[in-house]
Amino acid sequence: MKRWIFAAVLVIGLAFPGAALANRYLGPFVPEQNNDGVEINVKQLNCAPHNVTHFSWHNVPVGTCSDSEIFFKKMRVRHHKFHGSGHPGEAGSHQSPPNPNVTVTIHGKFRHHNKKIRGTLRLKGNFQGGCIGADSGPLTYHARRLG
Repeated sequence: MKRWIFAAVLVIGLAFPGAALANRYLGPFVPEQNNDGVEINVKQLNCAPHNVTHFSWHNVPVGTCSDSEIFFKKMRVRHHKFHGSGHPGEAGSHQSPPNPNVTVTIHGKFRHHNKKIRGTLRLKGNFQGGCIGADSGPLTYHARRLG
């Protein structure tokens, strides 16, 4: 009986390797406005955060406009910290194509035994809705791990 249980666990682990090693964090900006927030996917290695693989934000106030996009560039976690900058979107993607008019800067730090992330997000550029040369300034976010 023990062999069957071990075999079943092994098959499930091999079938879905990324699911067992990834975490998702969700949270708002501080102070929260217009239901804004972030979603962060983190890949783990040896039960510790290794890479931030996906960083998305929604309803972020930028001047008189708001922005919702996804940053796909991988950010390496070192000493419980990560940072990255660039243009949101993904090359070759039809759902979220690259946006060369916007530049994002992200900083974050894992806290409380990797259960929470605190950091800042800054958006600069030309946004839909007529916001040209807008700058969000550094916006603080707090995110918690799901599950």
